[in-house]
Amino acid sequence: MSESLSQQERELLSTPIRPNSDTSPLNVFPTVGSRDEPHSDITDEQLAAIDAFHQSVAKRFSIVLSDLLQQIVDVQLQPLAIDTYSKFIFSRTSPTCLVTLNARPLRDQLGIDFAPNVLYPLIDCMLGGGRQPVEPPNRPLTQIERRLTIRITNVLLNELHDAWEHVLAVDLSIDQIETNAQRVRIVAPAEETITMTFRTRVSDQTGDITLCLPLRAVHKMIARLCGPADSATSMPSPQSGMCQLRATLGPIHIHASDLPRLRPGELLITDLPSDAKATICIDGEPRFLARPASLQGRKAVVIESSNSDVA
Repeated sequence: MSESLSQQERELLSTPIRPNSDTSPLNVFPTVGSRDEPHSDITDEQLAAIDAFHQSVAKRFSIVLSDLLQQIVDVQLQPLAIDTYSKFIFSRTSPTCLVTLNARPLRDQLGIDFAPNVLYPLIDCMLGGGRQPVEPPNRPLTQIERRLTIRITNVLLNELHDAWEHVLAVDLSIDQIETNAQRVRIVAPAEETITMTFRTRVSDQTGDITLCLPLRAVHKMIARLCGPADSATSMPSPQSGMCQLRATLGPIHIHASDLPRLRPGELLITDLPSDAKATICIDGEPRFLARPASLQGRKAVVIESSNSDVA
């Protein structure tokens, strides 16, 4: 049995809808944070401080990779990004080379991703190549490529450890190497991370080495870099704090096939004469030439010339 409409209901149906004075569309769904509007409580000043600090890390990477490969490697830090971990993962190539890192005593892991278009040229140089462009193969790493990747990673981790000594005291070590980034979960997908992209150029080929840091893992770093000047946890000033000096005698060249046979007690000979000078670097920058010496049972160096004589 059908029901007829009342007079009031018929009037409501025939009345035109008045336009709202606010003509903006109704936002039914909540706005999701993006790169332009990150959720994190990190300020622009704090992000700039982290960026400035890691510019010297990029220089360290350039120096150690150039020494390792015996050719010029240029490393430039790109603008830092704050994004969710899922966005970082889905932006990786497939296959890639994502190395997960333990950073004790931190609970969270870190990640360092080598883009294939820079990893394979680096490996090629370590195997004595570097003269021809390298096309990254569309396959997982071989065993020898994994071993060489571990060696490259450890060289970079040593530099990170030294650079972070006063701002993030952690023991960095490799956990695993994964070619499918989507299999790796160091934090929850929605958790925010800071990504540091080190654009690396070697043998006329360029690619990215990207460091992924969960925000919770860098809170101490932010406090040290951006805390008040009189804070006990603040970074030592250049005038009153400590800086790192490193004496380097020079690289040693061996064939990659000899690496698995190295054992304790092996004698490694440099290409330098016995009276060669050591290079003294201050925070990664070569400043002096020095002569090896000893003092009271300790290794020492005697500075003999200044920066103008360092090649």
